[in-house]
Amino acid sequence: MGGGLELIDVVLSNAVGLGGLLLAVANLISALDDKGDPVSGHRKATELVADRSVVGVVGPLNTSAAQAMQKTFYDAHLTQISPSNSAPALTLGKDWQQGTVVRPYNTYFRTMANDTVQAPAAARYLYVKSKRRKAFVIDDKQTYGAALAQSFKKAFGEEGGIIVGETHVDAGRRDFATQVSQAVNAGADVVYYGGVYDAAGPLSKQLHAAKPGVLLAGGDGIFSYAYATTAGDGADGDICTAGGAMPDSLPSADTFVKDYRAAGYSASYSPYGGYAYDATSALIQAYTSLHVDPSGTVPSAQRESLRAAVQNVDFDGVMGKVGFDANGDAVSQAVTVYRLSGGTWKEAKA
Repeated sequence: MGGGLELIDVVLSNAVGLGGLLLAVANLISALDDKGDPVSGHRKATELVADRSVVGVVGPLNTSAAQAMQKTFYDAHLTQISPSNSAPALTLGKDWQQGTVVRPYNTYFRTMANDTVQAPAAARYLYVKSKRRKAFVIDDKQTYGAALAQSFKKAFGEEGGIIVGETHVDAGRRDFATQVSQAVNAGADVVYYGGVYDAAGPLSKQLHAAKPGVLLAGGDGIFSYAYATTAGDGADGDICTAGGAMPDSLPSADTFVKDYRAAGYSASYSPYGGYAYDATSALIQAYTSLHVDPSGTVPSAQRESLRAAVQNVDFDGVMGKVGFDANGDAVSQAVTVYRLSGGTWKEAKA
């Protein structure tokens, strides 16, 4: 996610009408790095829980880290809103693919669409627009990647495509000679990768070297400029999906984009940045709604009170309507398909 606390600076600078409550809202802010690692994520969650001035958390970026944090936050009644997690199990429960939906933790929310939307969008684009008929599926055995791959398999089959093979690899793998050979020999015209960019880039490069014309596709985990750099020139045409749209293309994000650029921050805001802004705004709106008297006091059980208030937020944000359904998912499940062109992800034309 681009921007980190820089995004929060932008949110607070635009938090008009809060008066003396602005300093109290600052209690929400504490920057910790989970390094995208479950063990580190659990440790950081424990630190946040122990700080009684923290009443809400924005993050994390990584799904595996989120899983490691969820119970810790739940036990402490501490609300978290992720701007980027997309694995369905985080809100729908581990048996969602079998049709049993049970929200695991009512303190967890997200502002981004989940993978039940991403995978069908990719499958539809590949089958209808790119005329791809045979897919080979690879995942990295992680919660995010495995769930995304399974969702794609189902969606591509429903479009009329054929899954010609699948395999699972360790997340740290960078040599995909065996998997590329399997995909090519199976006659795949697209390889779908459930995982993230640091492995997807090398996979794409090796795939295109072995069989030019075969596309690499994935979810928001590969939506990174680092992917394009690693994958190389042969990766033009690869596709990915990501929740929402680039903030530059949304009239609702005009002020956010202008203010962010004017501040001169080095990191790109990206869709994750827009969703982080909306997540922070949701916490601020919920928090300030608890101050029902002029003294600025907060109910004693402020963490639980905030959770209930977040569940009921409803406003127009940077990325669109901000609100949450009964499972903690964003009410807006928008998703965009991107195509790599000239080393840059660009919105694919329908």
